Amino acid sequence: MKFELNRLKSYSDEEIIQELQRVAVLLNTTHLTGAAFEKESKVARTTINRRFGGWKEALEAAGLGHLYGGQIITKNMKEQKNRNISDESLLNELRNVANKVGRKDISCKDIIEHTSINRDTFAHRFGSFEKAVKLAGLETRKAGAARIVHAEKDLFSNLYETWIHYGRQPHYSEMNNVPSKIKSKNYINRFGTWRKALIAFIEYAEKDGGTPAKDVLELPPIPQPEKTRKLPENRREIPLGLRFKVMYRDHFKCVLCGNNPPVSPGLVLHVDHILPWSKGGKTEIDNLRTLCSGCNIGRSNKYTD
Repeated sequence: MKFELNRLKSYSDEEIIQELQRVAVLLNTTHLTGAAFEKESKVARTTINRRFGGWKEALEAAGLGHLYGGQIITKNMKEQKNRNISDESLLNELRNVANKVGRKDISCKDIIEHTSINRDTFAHRFGSFEKAVKLAGLETRKAGAARIVHAEKDLFSNLYETWIHYGRQPHYSEMNNVPSKIKSKNYINRFGTWRKALIAFIEYAEKDGGTPAKDVLELPPIPQPEKTRKLPENRREIPLGLRFKVMYRDHFKCVLCGNNPPVSPGLVLHVDHILPWSKGGKTEIDNLRTLCSGCNIGRSNKYTD
């Protein structure tokens, strides 16, 4: 058996041209296609295209232009389809991507997933993708940013805010969208699965002043509130777990006007003391209710039975 290198020893223009000519003689066809060439060649077609700018140009450089049988690519056809888009429109497209992913640092992957404009378009127009991002007032996402280790409390707080936003248990994919500030992958890295992350959140809510909520994941009919242990009288702050239980009981809606985030995006819900803290009200579930920011601010510390 004879062992022979099936690639060129060097990739100079001269050797590549000689290889084109050798294969052309070997195949002896009226049209030399890239696919046919690659079956017999010692150099990849992609290498040739990069070196000469295209298959047609490579054949012409080797004196084999008459063997080109494909479509003639004009200069206009080579220009990018986004050539007529203004610089400011391109920068706005980057800003739109940042809004979609909910952060100021964007990556090439974000560009691929959230816009039809090729990353190279930004590089050709502004010198580099990084320069385009900077001109848009944004930042380039650092490698490994998705692997940032978040504190458990931050993960739960983010899940809480997202849950309130949707008025229901958020889906795994929804954690990648605004208002969530932490990607769903971070929950998998920390807890193993999305369901385990949800269970851990519920357990955290129970320990943090809430009532038992073992069926919350299945979202059953809202149960009647149960008496819970009273928090220390000098504790005005409402723990995250108790806030969650109050909003869950109140269907994630303002109990006065009925407004809720799914109906009015951007609406903020508060948990309010029915009998104000300043008038002796306790931080326990029977003295708490869900109000939208407008109703809560309007009420101040007034109390009417």
